[in-house]
Amino acid sequence: MTLPAAQPSPTAEHTQDQPPKKEIARVPLATDVVARLKSASATRAQQKPAQPASRPNKFLPTERITFARQLDILRGWAAASGPLRKKVTNNEVAKIINMQPSTVSIANAFFSSVGLLTKSDGGYVPAEDLTAFLRAYDWNKDTAAQKLAPTLSRAWFYEAISCKLEFGPRTEADCLQDLADASHAGPDCRPNLRVLLDYLAAAGLIQRDGTMVKKGTTNASAVATPASSLADSISVPSKPETAPAATDVGKVMPSLFGTTEGQVQFNIAVKVNMGEFATWQADRIASFFGGIAQVLAANAKVEQSE
Repeated sequence: MTLPAAQPSPTAEHTQDQPPKKEIARVPLATDVVARLKSASATRAQQKPAQPASRPNKFLPTERITFARQLDILRGWAAASGPLRKKVTNNEVAKIINMQPSTVSIANAFFSSVGLLTKSDGGYVPAEDLTAFLRAYDWNKDTAAQKLAPTLSRAWFYEAISCKLEFGPRTEADCLQDLADASHAGPDCRPNLRVLLDYLAAAGLIQRDGTMVKKGTTNASAVATPASSLADSISVPSKPETAPAATDVGKVMPSLFGTTEGQVQFNIAVKVNMGEFATWQADRIASFFGGIAQVLAANAKVEQSE
């Protein structure tokens, strides 16, 4: 039996009649080229190292320690130093406030830059305001930080915003911008700048009302007046000119009070506002009366020389 002849397959017939088609390479469109260039540029930009942020030209408070704990550190310096304000170290302060010495040291640069601490060999000496802050804390924790106003009122960050607050309240954002301009700080320092406002508010130099900031109730000019300025304002009166006596005059005797004949008259009248007097610290009051005592002693010498 014979088998039918095999029929040529369509594929074979196509291969014999027509040559195979060559594949044409796909030419990328212009839009594809642009997209690839943009992608490559973005990749290179991501690989470039980030530009370092500009460093402030002022020491700023750390944001790594809460503001409440920073106040604890300040009281710790005063407690460790004692009433004689001796030099103390980070380790001594750390033991009192239960904090690591390395954490205490983080705040030292800012504290010393504004005068709350004075660097000494192997330690720091706290300012007089810190001692007053420590004493006031035992009486009223809420207002004790106002004892820091004399020092903070002379700080650069209070001067940066105080003049503008004289003309009315300002937004917190505007105050932060003023502080940033004064310290050349970038946006990454915003938390640090906000701590500066915390210090001014605690000292009573500014008041916060929501997002607004206004002038505080603490009289910075009064509390910042040096104790010696009042004593210096009392001058010894010059020797009065007296006409030559025509008759015998009794021997001149030293007298600080009274107006008897033949004696130099000397009176003192001192008026101190009680509102201002209430803000004085103990050593300031002592200096005031010490100045008066020096004036009286000097006048007694003038009278004795007659």
